[in-house]
Amino acid sequence: MKFLGTDFTLEESNVVVFGIPLGKNSVNSLESIRRASNFVEPMDLDSEINLLEKIKTFDTGNIKLNSLDEITEQIKKILGMKKIPLMLGGNHLSSYYSARAFRNVKLIVFDAHGDFKKSYDDEKIRGMNYAEGIEYNPKLCDATWLNRISEIIPPENIMLLGVRSCDEFEFNDLKKSGIQYFTSRQMIDDPEYVMETLESFTRNSDVYVSLDFDVFDPSVAPAVDMPEPDGISFRDFQDSIKSIRGKIVGMDLCCLNSMEGNEISEFLAVRSLFEMLNIIKV
Repeated sequence: MKFLGTDFTLEESNVVVFGIPLGKNSVNSLESIRRASNFVEPMDLDSEINLLEKIKTFDTGNIKLNSLDEITEQIKKILGMKKIPLMLGGNHLSSYYSARAFRNVKLIVFDAHGDFKKSYDDEKIRGMNYAEGIEYNPKLCDATWLNRISEIIPPENIMLLGVRSCDEFEFNDLKKSGIQYFTSRQMIDDPEYVMETLESFTRNSDVYVSLDFDVFDPSVAPAVDMPEPDGISFRDFQDSIKSIRGKIVGMDLCCLNSMEGNEISEFLAVRSLFEMLNIIKV
């Protein structure tokens, strides 16, 4: 099943979709997002616009990973065709390999977690990073990827939104890094300031948006590996996306872990993707 089930060819498309099966349940999760995309209406009743009116997607399917570097090569290939990549990722490590294909870009990350540890290893993270034949690296994993990408993309060009979970050492490193961040509580309690900052940060810039699905409160997005209480709502996310003033050059959605018999999370994920796709300038 294809994302949106559209009939556009690769040549006709302006957005190229591909999946990264990284994580033990990733194949099922990617399939569930694609399936749900065929049942979510793109019409926004408040703005009275079709969010996908100008979007033509082509879904290349999942990449069979022999090396994580293949993610970067796929992004570069899509950019070489003058199209915008949309990666559906198993977990946030895939975003490291996607984002490093870009230069002179502002990186917007929605995530409940700092992902700024220097090294990390536990059973749950290993499961989230699992891909057959690929060795786990505690210094480059789901819990460290933002630290590693800040070695490639300047920290002052990174903004982290919705964060609410770090250990004290990670938090101190994040505060000293130069990365701008807003907690979920700041987004909820002082949205005007956060949105004004986001507008200024992205204006006249190329922008890559990474949506870790656990940024949402688990009451509305239960299908994640690491549910953290006190998350943002869909409206908080929607307002944030609408505040981006730059040119979207790439995007991803990751860390949805599908639950049998419950599609609440998939429908929210797809509608969130529609919001992201709507701000592409084509």
